[in-house]
Amino acid sequence: MGNSSSVSKAAIAAENKRRLTEARAQLEQAPFFQHLETFRASFSGRILLPNDAEYDEARNRPWNEDQRGYPLLILRPLNVKDVSTAVMFISEHAHSNKFCVACGCHSSRCMLNEAIVLDLIEINQTHLDRDNMTIEVGGGAYLKAIDDTLAPHKLAVTVGTYPYTGVGGLTLAGGYGWLARKFGLTVDNLISAEVVLHTGEVVCARDHGDYADLMWGLRGGGGNFGIVTKFTFKVHPIPPSCIGGSIVYIAPTMASKLKIVQTFDQFWQRHMNDHNLTGTVVFPAGAPVVPTVWSYFGEGTTGNTTTP
Repeated sequence: MGNSSSVSKAAIAAENKRRLTEARAQLEQAPFFQHLETFRASFSGRILLPNDAEYDEARNRPWNEDQRGYPLLILRPLNVKDVSTAVMFISEHAHSNKFCVACGCHSSRCMLNEAIVLDLIEINQTHLDRDNMTIEVGGGAYLKAIDDTLAPHKLAVTVGTYPYTGVGGLTLAGGYGWLARKFGLTVDNLISAEVVLHTGEVVCARDHGDYADLMWGLRGGGGNFGIVTKFTFKVHPIPPSCIGGSIVYIAPTMASKLKIVQTFDQFWQRHMNDHNLTGTVVFPAGAPVVPTVWSYFGEGTTGNTTTP
């Protein structure tokens, strides 16, 4: 077993080295490579090339191991000016190359082979405006950054249930979480977005003004109208009490599973208008159980009596 494991690791390492060498050769053959040093002078972030020490770590960020490709280069901008500069460079010198944007790296297209990757991980700042009850969030931030900023103030905005999801992908795809029934989807709470267009121009999209149509598009699940470098959300006071957890039902037969579904349906018919309550039923393939996950945000101990 030990020898087999060692051989397997050695084979993986050798294949990785081969792919890195191949990616570096492809980069040096790319037409834009001759302009890279000029670009570097105007870009304050990091430029990671195949065989650079940080490149392999950066390309392994995707949650799904199958999506960990070998890009030609990975750009890590520090601010919106860097993003604009990168977009203009790509438009002028690398428009024929694949191009993708990485945030939390849960997408299937965030780290493509032979692509230029714009990794927003360094644009992760948050700023809470208590007077206006809003929070500004950098386009590369994890959801954890939002929770860490808001929780000490007993405030929240609807975000997903996993802290290391990126705010960009979640928001532009809708954004469902524990508070969605109470406060709406993440995108329902979006007030404005700072967006870098394909020309490199930086604009602010809101419900009113010159870019109201862009805001409409972003809210419609559109992640390809530009690169969002900053989101502004409205925030809400967290209810004074909450209860949550998982209830697992033993269901070894199809008939018992069906009974649970019927019970679940009857339960929601009774509590459909209680937006403090959120519940999910999971059917694991072939398993003799039906797990359910619940949360209740509200006054007192009401939530103790509402689960089926």
